[in-house]
Amino acid sequence: MKADNNKVEKLIFAIFLAFGIVFFTIGISLALVLGNENKNDYVGVMASIDEIEKWGDNHHVYVSYFYEGEEYSHVKYNRWNSGMREGQIIGVMINPNNPTKFYTGNFGTIFGLSFGGFGLVFGLIGAIPLIIIHKKRKAEEKLRSTGISYWGTIVNVWQNRSVSYNGRHPYKLDVKYEDESIITTNRFFTSKNVWFQDNPDSYIGKQIRIFVDPNNMDKYLVDIESVGSDYGYGM
Repeated sequence: MKADNNKVEKLIFAIFLAFGIVFFTIGISLALVLGNENKNDYVGVMASIDEIEKWGDNHHVYVSYFYEGEEYSHVKYNRWNSGMREGQIIGVMINPNNPTKFYTGNFGTIFGLSFGGFGLVFGLIGAIPLIIIHKKRKAEEKLRSTGISYWGTIVNVWQNRSVSYNGRHPYKLDVKYEDESIITTNRFFTSKNVWFQDNPDSYIGKQIRIFVDPNNMDKYLVDIESVGSDYGYGM
């Protein structure tokens, strides 16, 4: 059995966080750069719509125009609206120093901020669970150092289908502890996710350690690492 220790989950959420930071940085940078465009630095020309390509819900517009005696053919335009038609003559704003660059106006800022917002969402998807995992790890460390240690028996192993990684699902262990402090009472505990490398059912009936908060038995830790060939009853 391989104890998870949240390594797989941490890897997944760390990837989300990394992508989120990259997208957010690129988006904000685009918004700052494109948002600094000055309309007075551009000149207006008349252009003919050569082609409108449709890719799903997206439309790519290509135009041709003349500037200072030179022809620019089939240049991809940065805007589209439902009123555009092939062969239509429209006015466009171009950069005199780079005649194939069009004025974006607020579109550039909006695009950059949207891209950055997309990155922010990705980042939060990664960051929030990592914070939760860190807090859980601290709580587990506290239970190991201050909790009461009991030994229970694994009575069930079940697959947690709410979590998936590379087409695999982790398992959880149901553990029974016979509390004889007053009268014999069966108490049940459930482990965190475990990624098995061998037959999960082979662990049913084995002993496993449980750390319990002395003031609240609902706060506990099923010590995955205490079961297996290198661990034994009484540790």
